[in-house]
Amino acid sequence: MYSLIDQPTQKLCRGSHFLLWAMRGWIHAMEKQKCPPAALGPGFSCAGLLPALPHFNQVMALLNRNSLENIAVAPMPCRHILEDEAILLALWRDMTAGLTDSAQETLTLLVEEEVIPPLYRAMMAISEKMAGVNLPPYGLGAEEDNAGGPDRASGTVFNRRDDS
Repeated sequence: MYSLIDQPTQKLCRGSHFLLWAMRGWIHAMEKQKCPPAALGPGFSCAGLLPALPHFNQVMALLNRNSLENIAVAPMPCRHILEDEAILLALWRDMTAGLTDSAQETLTLLVEEEVIPPLYRAMMAISEKMAGVNLPPYGLGAEEDNAGGPDRASGTVFNRRDDS
């Protein structure tokens, strides 16, 4: 995770860059009161990942509803990776690399205990589908130039439910 924090987005491998785009896009759609799967569908389809979209939507909904603390996600044009984004990208990287114990331990710090199994299964399904289309989310690795946007920005926070 620490290797990803505050890194330029263009240093991400294609798979991790896709996930970062999808996370930011999901939040952006929610802020605009749009349906996230409808907003993200064309991108998932172009990447050959349309079957992963329901799993991704489930992941984001579970994080949005059941996170133990607020999770910050940068605006779409931000060219650096925020800490919370790095944590989530590292989770997918660990799952892809077969580091399931590490991923499970991290999830216990992020979400309520009862959602760990469905969250883990959904994240694994995404990792497997991404590997199947040659877009494994391995974290850093690409040197592609992903232009646009400010160098840094404060993130939008997942709106965790208010039980009061």
